[in-house]
Amino acid sequence: KKTGPSLICLVLGLTCIALLPVWMNYDIISMDGAFQYVPSAALFLQGDFWGALARPQLPLFPFLMASLSWVTGADLELSGRLISAASFIIACLGLFKLSELLFQNRWIALISVVFLISNRELLGRSVDCLKESLQICFVIWGNYYILRGIDREDTRRKTHISLGTLLLILGTLVRTTTAFFLLA
Repeated sequence: KKTGPSLICLVLGLTCIALLPVWMNYDIISMDGAFQYVPSAALFLQGDFWGALARPQLPLFPFLMASLSWVTGADLELSGRLISAASFIIACLGLFKLSELLFQNRWIALISVVFLISNRELLGRSVDCLKESLQICFVIWGNYYILRGIDREDTRRKTHISLGTLLLILGTLVRTTTAFFLLA
């Protein structure tokens, strides 16, 4: 069965509603955001790729921040916050799809999303300039596509497994602990 657009809109709406109060009550950028990601993103934005890559954290999140800032003109902190929030929203949709695939039950899939959006720590990190939501997004969608590929019998099987593996590899550019999912 295919998930209808109304159910997808419900998941996206619930996720946005959960993020809204946390976004509105955001206070100050985290230490990691201010001293790790924003300076690296600034180097990417200035074109100093080698300098940005030489910094002591993985490059994907700061690179995405710099790219969004370059495209929109938004400052680097806001770009990081937008990436975190968008990643959380996409991760919730992925969790719904993954749970639906595993359990073949839309109610269980909706309940899993409710559990994710009720996690205060993750909600707080998802409106700050932090990479955790992006990592979770890659892990959930990577696992979804790998399991979807395993579940298929047709020619798209290898495509799904390859896409899932690629997403997990990209996740290791956000945080190396994502490699555990690749090994599993």
